[in-house]
Amino acid sequence: MRGRYCLVILFLLLCVGVKAQRFGHVDDRFSCYDFGVLGGFSQTRGDHTGFQDAFENWTYSFAYGITVRKTFNYDYVVSKWNRKFDKKISFRLSFIHFSPKSEGFDSRCGETRVHSSNINELSLVAEYNFIKLNTSRDRKYNGYFVTPFAAAGMSLAMFNVKDMFTGENLYDGLQIAPGVLFSMGGKAAIASGITMWIEGSLRFAFSDDIDGFTDGRSGPDQYYFVGMGCSFNIGEMSD
Repeated sequence: MRGRYCLVILFLLLCVGVKAQRFGHVDDRFSCYDFGVLGGFSQTRGDHTGFQDAFENWTYSFAYGITVRKTFNYDYVVSKWNRKFDKKISFRLSFIHFSPKSEGFDSRCGETRVHSSNINELSLVAEYNFIKLNTSRDRKYNGYFVTPFAAAGMSLAMFNVKDMFTGENLYDGLQIAPGVLFSMGGKAAIASGITMWIEGSLRFAFSDDIDGFTDGRSGPDQYYFVGMGCSFNIGEMSD
């Protein structure tokens, strides 16, 4: 666990260093990339956990990760479509660690158990900013400082599940489950090159093994994340 926190801190320091050496304009183009960290709470929705259980049973666990985002800026192009999507379309690649817990009746042992999933997820999503986001906060460039956004994409969960009564993993080796995810939230450029965002996202995994319960009561497992992030931009700097 200590190593993971050190990795996040090291990545954060790297982001600050990269921001200090960010790119300027090249032929009036913006190299609009940002790197950041995110953290929040997660929970599974599987065989024994539904929406109502999510509010009644506070079995939330902390999730954290790192991310890189590319925002497409088209200020230097005059076509109609580029104007329409200028500063509105982004692609985000993230690596997030989840450890949600699930409680339910385990048909394999014939009693109620508590399982803890250990998930490392790699995801790629397309974000749509409803308002053009100007992360430089320089008014001479087109865009605003705050925008809501929606996102959709693909996820790849690498996981195992631990029985918290015995401390043993339920599966032999790491399991793989692709999935799809949907997200909504809001972004705000709080300073030049620094963006904060909050979001809620839901994953639909193509597997019924993520929560450790496979008694046939439900279809593919789901898990969600609610949290916030901070990113450091290396483009859109002022002249």
